Amino acid sequence: CVCVCVYLRAYHGYLGAIFTGVLKNGLPFTDSWAAQILSAAAWLHVAILSGYGRAEAMRAMHKGVYRAYATSPHDVQATVKAVYSVSYILPATRQTVAQHIARWLRKHAYWEGGQYSSWYAPGFVALQGVTGCWCSDMPCVELLGTENS
Repeated sequence: CVCVCVYLRAYHGYLGAIFTGVLKNGLPFTDSWAAQILSAAAWLHVAILSGYGRAEAMRAMHKGVYRAYATSPHDVQATVKAVYSVSYILPATRQTVAQHIARWLRKHAYWEGGQYSSWYAPGFVALQGVTGCWCSDMPCVELLGTENS
């Protein structure tokens, strides 16, 4: 983490590119919408702890999320809104961030049973046969919010 913090402080103009790179490289590990939001929140947290202001870091993260998640099956605008929501509580513990994201998803995601999605278009004829990307990892997010280790 020390190495990343020093690198982040190198030049303020690079922050958006750094966010884009780390989020894009993490895509194979972030299939679910919550995982993408958690990944962006973690890197935003590192930037804030490195001395960047919330507004400056969020401007760079806004660009990074759009660039990295543009081809994602999840709604990029909703992902940015979720990360903005988390940015107001940072710095915070991992548990606090996970609890906040779980609450945000319960309120803003489309739910069907135990699964959620960032978008859903029921009854729209042009999208018949196309469904949202349904995620079922909410129990993991909630567990992350309760762990003490």
